[in-house]
Amino acid sequence: MSPYFSRQKIERAIAERNADRIIAERNPLREGTLLNGTRASGLFDQEVSPIDVDAALAVLPYRPPFRPRLILDEEDESISLSLTRGLQTGKDRWAQVWLASVHIPRTTEHPQVVVKLLQEAFFPHPGDDIDDDDYVTEGASLHTPIGICRNEAWAFTQLRPLQGLLLPHSYGFYHLELPCGQNVIGHVMEYVEGHALKRDYQGMIDGSFYSAERRSESRAAVVQLAFNVYCLHLCDVHHGDVSPNNVLQIPGKLPFFVFLDFARASAYSDIMFGTMDGCGLWTCSEELELGETFCPWMEDALVKHEPWALSILGDLSLTRQLKHTIPGAERDYEAQAMRLKKSQDEKGQNEVH
Repeated sequence: MSPYFSRQKIERAIAERNADRIIAERNPLREGTLLNGTRASGLFDQEVSPIDVDAALAVLPYRPPFRPRLILDEEDESISLSLTRGLQTGKDRWAQVWLASVHIPRTTEHPQVVVKLLQEAFFPHPGDDIDDDDYVTEGASLHTPIGICRNEAWAFTQLRPLQGLLLPHSYGFYHLELPCGQNVIGHVMEYVEGHALKRDYQGMIDGSFYSAERRSESRAAVVQLAFNVYCLHLCDVHHGDVSPNNVLQIPGKLPFFVFLDFARASAYSDIMFGTMDGCGLWTCSEELELGETFCPWMEDALVKHEPWALSILGDLSLTRQLKHTIPGAERDYEAQAMRLKKSQDEKGQNEVH
């Protein structure tokens, strides 16, 4: 362990962390809480690389419609928010995410935004193993509010032309004081209406999930999602945490997606061996389509050396490894569908009686 991290210092840090958590638990954020903040832009000035956004967007089977940006004064150093609904809250989370209304000066408008609060008191931690060198090392970067915000700020800056298309608009990072007295950094973003990726269990029950029409729709969605990830890579961003909870599907006839949570993002050009985005794409695809259907499509693309497949999946070794998990994953999905059906049947019987 580095000499800079003595046992006494770590024990003191653990005690302070526990005390901060107790304070946060006793003073939870609530609907109606008012938060005032000042812009933290100076902390997150990031160098970005040039990109050809038109070429990147050209690979998409369907180009998403542009969502307009709120008219917020970019030069305004302060912000006033009123929390309206918790979207992701609780202990052991890297962020407390809230829907909020934002006050626009000199107007009576209070449009909705999302604020991602990096409340360190609720951060997950590895327990009290004070000899965990890996955690101490990473704690100086990714496992701190500043580290998470730096990553996310860089990604949103690098992908600025894709804001309002493949990711939310970013309205900036702010220093905010919570009612409990703790100071946090908050990322204020566009609120995008959509749903996290989730297998259609009801469709599995009634059989519609397996219909030819639905299979065609599912394939279109998986293809669109894959090329969305490829578009990020062409803009030199490796997301690093593509997952069903970090991808929103926008309601509508065409499959459009929005990526969330760029805390683990890095420059794609710095990735040397394989990508986490390949595993993430596989996991997301399982929610949309049968693994036995999309796996051959991915393998065929790799055999043909299609650029998108090489960018995301690397080579055949990843798909060959993951394809062995398909039967087990499908059994889990089927079991979940059966539990849902049983619950629905029991509810129906209770209503009859």
